[in-house]
Amino acid sequence: MPRTLPLTETLLSALGGVPAQTEPLDSSPRSRVWRVRRADGRPVIVKQITDDGDAGADADARFARELTGLRLAGRGSVAPALLAADPAARVLVLEYVDDLGRTDDWPGLRPLPTADARPWY
Repeated sequence: MPRTLPLTETLLSALGGVPAQTEPLDSSPRSRVWRVRRADGRPVIVKQITDDGDAGADADARFARELTGLRLAGRGSVAPALLAADPAARVLVLEYVDDLGRTDDWPGLRPLPTADARPWY
């Protein structure tokens, strides 16, 4: 698969035309990800599931699972909104979410207990 942004008709429609800017982001060998500035200036994330990285993997099945997961997670506001999908090209267009950095209200970021702390179990 090419490493350039797949400008399918579905993607162009979701982006409001030819994007103003694209920037490839690091991703696994099984996908390609870009930060894209739409024609209207708003940023989005475009992700394409590829055949690369896993000889036994079925990219269409992985795309279907990811699409389903994003739709379900989007119901609870725990994932970026899914703005568009092009199953033929295995492309997802997602809401861009700014990095908030470390926040005190994230439960996974509590300090580890000291060695003399009593175990919780």
